[in-house]
Amino acid sequence: MEFRRNAIRLYLFLLVSSGFIIPSISYCQSDQPVCKYSVLSESAGEKRSCSSSRKKLNISRHSLVRNRLSAYTLENKVKKFAGQVIDTIIVYGNERTRRRAVIREMASKKGERINPDLIKRDSSYLKGMGYFSTVDISVENITEDRCRVIVRLDERPNLFMRYPYPVLDYHFEEGIRYGIRWKIKNFRGLGEEIAASFKKRRDKEHSGSASWYIPWVCGKRVRMGFDFFNYRRLDEPEYADFIKEQNGLRFSLGLPLTKDLVEQIWMTPSISIEDRNSRLSVPEGKYYRQNILTLGMRLTYDSRNRWIVPTDGVYARINLKHVLSVNGLDQEYSFFSFSTSNFTSFGNMGTLILAVRADNYEGSLPGFYQMELGGNSDLRGYSDNIKGTARILGTMQWRKKIYGPNVFEIPRIGKFDL
Repeated sequence: MEFRRNAIRLYLFLLVSSGFIIPSISYCQSDQPVCKYSVLSESAGEKRSCSSSRKKLNISRHSLVRNRLSAYTLENKVKKFAGQVIDTIIVYGNERTRRRAVIREMASKKGERINPDLIKRDSSYLKGMGYFSTVDISVENITEDRCRVIVRLDERPNLFMRYPYPVLDYHFEEGIRYGIRWKIKNFRGLGEEIAASFKKRRDKEHSGSASWYIPWVCGKRVRMGFDFFNYRRLDEPEYADFIKEQNGLRFSLGLPLTKDLVEQIWMTPSISIEDRNSRLSVPEGKYYRQNILTLGMRLTYDSRNRWIVPTDGVYARINLKHVLSVNGLDQEYSFFSFSTSNFTSFGNMGTLILAVRADNYEGSLPGFYQMELGGNSDLRGYSDNIKGTARILGTMQWRKKIYGPNVFEIPRIGKFDL
């Protein structure tokens, strides 16, 4: 068994060293987030300061080995404590993040018995939240049947968490859109997120938005979101139906239907109010100003092992939205959608992702809300002039890590993972 494991590692090493990359199978652009994630930190006995022989920008020497074996090592570290009662959970390194913001996201709870699978899940989940460069969970014995869980963290530097940055989008037909985005992650140390952005496509359009997301309201497991959005079209495109101007507010409230943190089910009602000025080909092909009310309901099932770059679990959503005009041209229509993404881990070989999405729109639908099949942001291989009110999409992907994650340390800034 050990020989086969070593042979597989040698084979993968030779593939990467020779420049060979395992191809990706994809029939549709994935909507799964892909960004940086974390590795385990140095053990408690190692010094945190940089050696004088290291360069100013240094990388953890054993990070590649630790990444490959971290899950195996953690599971074996904790296995001998299985069944013991957790007396307390201690958190170190959380300078900006409040302790309760860490504890509440862990499936391992004080007073419950140690479960190695839950400890493994907690390590992966905390890394995937995006606030920490490193996460290291260990267990120490207190008495014969009681133990303590110790969580050691390295927070990501403020440079990557709360400063504005430029954005640049390119569309094959519309051209370049540029602007600025400001996102404060882990606001108040409670996992909240405040964001604002402004984008412009010269002589064509500009847009702006602001949002505030609260994952736990007043310490309760309830999610709340506020959004403000603004859009204005500067030119008049050739196609018949388009939005000239819109301003609106949106509010959502997430309610948990289960107490389980490993397999979560959420119900999220929402409401939005919008002032819209648009050109509509039906009934008379002229501009109409309307006040729009949108009522929504989303049902979510989430068993992913992490938010960012998940490798195991299922993420499924059912969305229902009903739109009606309360002032101006009388219109009423509905949106129905179902999507699911299934993640299956094959260890170091990679992750298989199977996803399905189905959409159906009904009612007096404006032309700019008709769905497309094709284009630069949809199903590949089809023309973007295929439009309709119902569709089914399927994707299959193989995700293989070819680099990192590695932890870098910049003097006076801190550690970040890449």
